[in-house]
Amino acid sequence: MKKKLLLVMVGVITLTLVGGSAWSAMQIRKRPKPAAEEGGAKAPPGAATKPKAPAKPPTEIKPGKAAAPIKKAAPRRGSTSSSKKKRKRVDTTSFSGSVDYVRGRKVLVKLDKATKLDSRFNVYDIRLRKRGSLKVVKVLSQELYLCKLLRGSADEGDWLAKETERGAYTRIKHTKSLRAYKEFLTVFPASKFKDRVARMVFRQLLRTKYPAAPGSVINGKIVLAEKVGQEVVLSRAKIKLDRFIISMTDEAGNFYIEGIPQLDHAIKVSLSIYDEKFKMAKKVEIALPAGSTSELDQTLTINLTPTYLVGRVVDDNGNPVRGAQVWTSPYTMEKITDEKGEFKIWRKKKLDASGEPTEGDEPLMGRDYEIYAYKKGYGAEKTTLSAKSFTENAVGDIAVSRQDPVSEGLPELAVNFRDNLDLMQFVFSAGAGPKINR
Repeated sequence: MKKKLLLVMVGVITLTLVGGSAWSAMQIRKRPKPAAEEGGAKAPPGAATKPKAPAKPPTEIKPGKAAAPIKKAAPRRGSTSSSKKKRKRVDTTSFSGSVDYVRGRKVLVKLDKATKLDSRFNVYDIRLRKRGSLKVVKVLSQELYLCKLLRGSADEGDWLAKETERGAYTRIKHTKSLRAYKEFLTVFPASKFKDRVARMVFRQLLRTKYPAAPGSVINGKIVLAEKVGQEVVLSRAKIKLDRFIISMTDEAGNFYIEGIPQLDHAIKVSLSIYDEKFKMAKKVEIALPAGSTSELDQTLTINLTPTYLVGRVVDDNGNPVRGAQVWTSPYTMEKITDEKGEFKIWRKKKLDASGEPTEGDEPLMGRDYEIYAYKKGYGAEKTTLSAKSFTENAVGDIAVSRQDPVSEGLPELAVNFRDNLDLMQFVFSAGAGPKINR
């Protein structure tokens, strides 16, 4: 106790002797840390401190002009402002029945209107949330129907909305299911998608049941839209029915298709040629009847795939020559080069029995050609090419040389026309002398 009193007395005496300023100097102050220590890394002694960047001055707004509004970033496609996606509203007027009883996958429903078998309904709960879908499998009475739950779930009291025509078409169009296609045509016999779905049925039947017995038959032949001087081979050309290569022509251009499956709905399908040598002159569609087989005759009019001679006319420096005349031997239709000096020839003049040109023209065919190029002021040049039929043949560049005196320059004249102008009017008739710009 005595020791504690002694320490208190010493402290009081010390405070009395020391002044206020001296007491302030004795206080322990916290030393501020350098910037390098605050970041965690110590700056080496003697290192230069990095000067701070000057603050960016505020943008000056001129009087009379309003500040430009800040543009907000456009939302991404498919993104929503809220975290939850907005649910599509259900039209309650489309409800046409309700669920009465559920046992496993079997559902007993009550419908307001008479419904066909295989009709589909979407199931909604009392909060209008879609729960599943079902299909009618049996008619029990005028209002009661036995359904099969296809996906999801159902409970007593749930609402039913019939599947729409567009919704059904969207569901089946990529399924490649013959059963799904036929169900659609049964439920929606007058649909605007009827022709498309009937064509899907036809394609699926060709994939799975071709050739069928009995089946429809098509007898056909291909003919050229215009005659050509050379012989064209018509054999081994592929014939395409809708999307399927189904036959091939013989030497005379005839083809035969049999075993086309019988259809429940009449349709029109395209018939065309699939060959690199030929192209269809016009679109051809054939009508296949419903409920029976038929035998059809069809002629396909075709054009030859063009044979092209392609090249360019240039001068001695390699620059394109515009407006040059280009033709070949045997005779072809004359062509004029464009601004790039390029030309393309695909027609030729018709020749008679003696080889002389006659009236009219015809498609170009593959053979050996001599190609000529000419323009006034240039010399005519020639090149040769062995062309192939039904493709593009590159002639390359044909170089022509200038033949006029412009490139050589005008010679100097020893006579001064200005000094002898008075004499010249007696020698030359009026308007025949040189015209001098004063």
